[in-house]
Amino acid sequence: MGDHAEDIAEIAINLYEQTYMKPLIDIPRMAHIAEDMVVIAMKSFIDGDVSLAMSLVDMEKQVDELYDQVFRELLSYMMRDQGNIPQATSLLLVAGHLERIADHATNLGEMVVYMVEGRRVDFNMMAHT
Repeated sequence: MGDHAEDIAEIAINLYEQTYMKPLIDIPRMAHIAEDMVVIAMKSFIDGDVSLAMSLVDMEKQVDELYDQVFRELLSYMMRDQGNIPQATSLLLVAGHLERIADHATNLGEMVVYMVEGRRVDFNMMAHT
């Protein structure tokens, strides 16, 4: 997760003086959800709280849906104007890093379920059913 955060920071530095091609709405939403997921995953691990860990499933689904939406939107900006490609690619990378951070949080949640109940679960699969 730290590597993904570092990569996001590097992109933010590179984009700092640029005017965004559009207001950023969904990427900050992804960031807030991913941050909440990390906090919840850590708390569920510390407390051995399976129900708290299971709450990550719906959050994972939200992050995945936002990622798909960001991907489609940025792709349309790139198709409309090739000048948008560098910034759109950077923003897409940020969204991808946030999605991976959320995935790592779900992995920790899965470990909590295994640690407490001895059963294996796949939160990503559960989020997509």
